[in-house]
Amino acid sequence: MARNEIYDGPISESIPSSVVSFSHRRNRKDSTTSFTYFQEDQEHLDWPNEDTIDAESDVGNLSDIETNESIRSSKQNLFKTPFYEGLYQLRRVIIAIGAIKGPDYESYDEDNDPTIYQLRYIDYRYHRLIYHPADDQFCLIGGWKDPSWTNAKGMRAGLDADDRDSREQVFGKNLIDIQQKSVFQLLMDELSWHLIIVRALDLITIVVPPALPATLSIGTNFALSRLKAHKIYCISPQRFENTPSPKGDYVKLFNRVNVGGKLDVICFDKTGTLTEDGLDVLGVRIVDHNRRFSDLLPKLCLASPTSYTNSVQDMSRYNNTLYTMATCHSLRVVDGELLGDPLDVKMFQFTGWSFEEGGSHAEEADSEAILPSIARPPAPLELGILRAFEFVSHLRRASVIVRQYGDTGASTFVKGAPESVKAICLPSSLPHDFDELLSNYTHKGYRVIACAAKYEPKLSWMRVQKMTRADAECDLEFLGFIIFENKLKPNTAETIAELNKAGIRNIMCTGDNILTAVSVARECGLISGDEQCFVPRFVQGNACSLNHYTLAISGEMFRWIVDFGSELLIKRVLVRGKVFARMSPDEKHELVEKLQSLDYCCGFCGDGANDCGALKAADVGVSLSDAEASVAAPFTSRRFDISCVPTLIRYQTSELKYHTLHWTSNKETGKAEVPWSQAFAASST
Repeated sequence: MARNEIYDGPISESIPSSVVSFSHRRNRKDSTTSFTYFQEDQEHLDWPNEDTIDAESDVGNLSDIETNESIRSSKQNLFKTPFYEGLYQLRRVIIAIGAIKGPDYESYDEDNDPTIYQLRYIDYRYHRLIYHPADDQFCLIGGWKDPSWTNAKGMRAGLDADDRDSREQVFGKNLIDIQQKSVFQLLMDELSWHLIIVRALDLITIVVPPALPATLSIGTNFALSRLKAHKIYCISPQRFENTPSPKGDYVKLFNRVNVGGKLDVICFDKTGTLTEDGLDVLGVRIVDHNRRFSDLLPKLCLASPTSYTNSVQDMSRYNNTLYTMATCHSLRVVDGELLGDPLDVKMFQFTGWSFEEGGSHAEEADSEAILPSIARPPAPLELGILRAFEFVSHLRRASVIVRQYGDTGASTFVKGAPESVKAICLPSSLPHDFDELLSNYTHKGYRVIACAAKYEPKLSWMRVQKMTRADAECDLEFLGFIIFENKLKPNTAETIAELNKAGIRNIMCTGDNILTAVSVARECGLISGDEQCFVPRFVQGNACSLNHYTLAISGEMFRWIVDFGSELLIKRVLVRGKVFARMSPDEKHELVEKLQSLDYCCGFCGDGANDCGALKAADVGVSLSDAEASVAAPFTSRRFDISCVPTLIRYQTSELKYHTLHWTSNKETGKAEVPWSQAFAASST
C-alpha cells in the first residue's frame, strides 16, 4: 500500500477539457511517487473506519497526520491517560488555538487587499487549489498528487499515458470535485473565438445543396434562350471583376443575366440609339463677305464665275464649303460601297461627288508608291487628299490637307463641333450672330457641324508630311454651318415612357451639342415638359435655389466637377443629371463608373465605337450595332432600337425570380431541385 503522506500520490487525469483530451502529453522527468512494498508473509495493515475517512476527504481531505491521529485516538482508553499523552493533547490544543488566530503573513506593497489573507482555496479550471502555509503557495491536496505539482502550471502539464495507467493500477481511480458546466461553457472556456466561428461556418456546407450551381445555370440558359427568340444575343453571361482589398485583389463573379433584373439606371447614346442611324442633311448656311449667314441652302453644286452671281470671295467660300464636305471624312471604299461614319456618308452623298482610294490609275502605278485618295465632282475636277488628321474625341474635330490637280499649293479643310472650330478660326472671319444661330438650331434638335479652311501656296509633298496638326489647324477662315436633321426612332418615346413607369432612371450620354441633346431628351420624354433643365456654366453671380429641376452637363463641366469638385457636388450632379453632352468615350466610361460608385446598378445602350468603354464597364451593356460595339457589349440586339431594353429587363427579372424561388425552396424543403412547372411560371412572369 502506498505511504499516505501529506502531499504524495497521483491526481485524477479525467479532466473534462478539450486541451487535455486532445493534446499530446509530454513526459515529466521530475515526477516522483512514493511506494511501500510488503512481503508475502507480512500482514497487511487494516485501516479501520475507512468510511469516515472518505467522508472527511469529501469535505476537505484532512491531512494524513490528523487521520492517523483519529485512528490512534479511537484505540485509546479515554478514562486512563498517561502523562506523555497529556502533554501531547496539550500541544494539540495550543496548535488549534494558533490555527484559529491564523498565521502571520508577510505584507506586500502591491497587494493591499485585506481579504486576501483569509483566502484558503481557489477554483481554477474545475480544480480546487488549497493554500499550503508551509510552502506559502496554493497546491492540489484534494487527493493523491505528484510532489512536483506545486502550482496550477505544473498541474496543467499532466502525466503521460504510461505513468497514468501504472498509477491507476496501483492506487485506482481517484476523483476530484469539479464545477459542473454545460457544453457551451466548456467551448467558451477552452476554444478560441476564431476557431468557434470557423466551425460555425461549416454549417453553410449543409445549408447549400450540391446541385444548386447546376440548377442556377439551367435557369440562366432558359433566360438566354428566350432573349434569343427576341433577337437579343449574349456573348458573355458572366462577368469577372477584380476588386481591391487590403490583403490583395480578389476576383468577383457576376451573372449579367441576373444583374439585368436589378437595374436602377440606364444610359443611352443619342445618335443611332435614340435617333435614326442616318442623319439627313437639312442644308448649309454659308458666311458671305459681310460676315453674315446666307439663307439655308438645301443643295450645293460646284460654282463657276459664270454661274455664281455674287462676288469672287463669296464663290470661293461657297466652293470651299463644298470641298470640305467632299474631302474631310474617314470613308473607305469596300467592294464599291462607301463605309464609315454615318454622318460622313450622308455628308458626302449630299455633295453628289465620287470617291476613289489611291486615284484612278492605282493599278498602273508602282505598288510601293504613296497615292492620295481622290474626290471627283461630276465636272472635270480632282481633289487629292495628301494627309488626313482623324477625328479626336478631346479635340472634337477632323481635318485634311488637299491639293487640286495642277496646283502647287494646298488647302486645309476642317470640320467639327462649332465650339472647337471657333477656337481655331480668325476672329475677323466669324459672323456676329454665330452663337445666336447655333443656339436656334440646337434648341430645335438639329445637329450642327462647323466648317473652316485656309490656303497655303507652294506647299510641297514633303512639307505636308512633316506638318504637325497644330500647324495645320490654325488661322483658319470660318466658312459656315452644315445642319443635320436627326429624327427619333419610332419606338424611342414609347420605350422611355415604359422605363419611367417601371421606376428606372434614364440618362442620355452623347457627344453632340448640349442644347441638341436637351431638345432630343424633351422630344422623347426623357425630360418632362414641366421640368426645368439647368445647364451649368462658369458665370459670376450669386447662387440660387430651385426645387423641381434637372441638370444637363457638358463634357467640359463634367471634367471640372470630377477633378476639382467636392464629393457632395459630384453626388448631386450624378443624381440630378439627365443629359450629359459633349462627352468623350473616356468620359462616358467614367460616368458609368461614377454611377456605380453610388451603388447604382447601371446599364448602357449604344451603337458606336465611342461607346465601347461604357458598354464594357456597365453592369448590363446592350449594343445596337454589329460592328465594334457588339464585341465590347455582353448583349447585342438585332432590333436596332431601344425597345429591346424593356424586353431584356423583363426576362432577366424572370430569371432572377427563378433563382430566388429555387433558393427559397431549398431552404424550406431541403431538396436540390424545383418543379419545372414553377420554373416555367417564374420565367413567364
